[in-house]
Amino acid sequence: MSNRSQRTGLARRLVRLEARVEALEGSLKQGGSTPVQVSATPIGLKFGELPNSLSRSLQAMRVLGEADATAVSQKTGRNRSVETIYLNQLVRLGTLARKRVGKKVYFRLATVY
Repeated sequence: MSNRSQRTGLARRLVRLEARVEALEGSLKQGGSTPVQVSATPIGLKFGELPNSLSRSLQAMRVLGEADATAVSQKTGRNRSVETIYLNQLVRLGTLARKRVGKKVYFRLATVY
């Protein structure tokens, strides 16, 4: 990975973090303890800039709301293991959140608390 692509990746992460902090601060200023919805597309990336594979998974998650990789794979028509990889990439981008319930892992659109 080149230094330029590393800097670009770090810059995108910084922008996402700043947006999340601003959303959280705004919620706290309003005295709210309710979750604040964060953009379902990573800040700094336009929807069309997501790789096709990730945008397909993201579209499925927008329809399903909260789901495991099996449900998303049925929606996208891809193998469950491949879908798990894509969903975890979206988690790392800050677009999705994940939670484990027993042996199952569920994904949902990210919110800031």
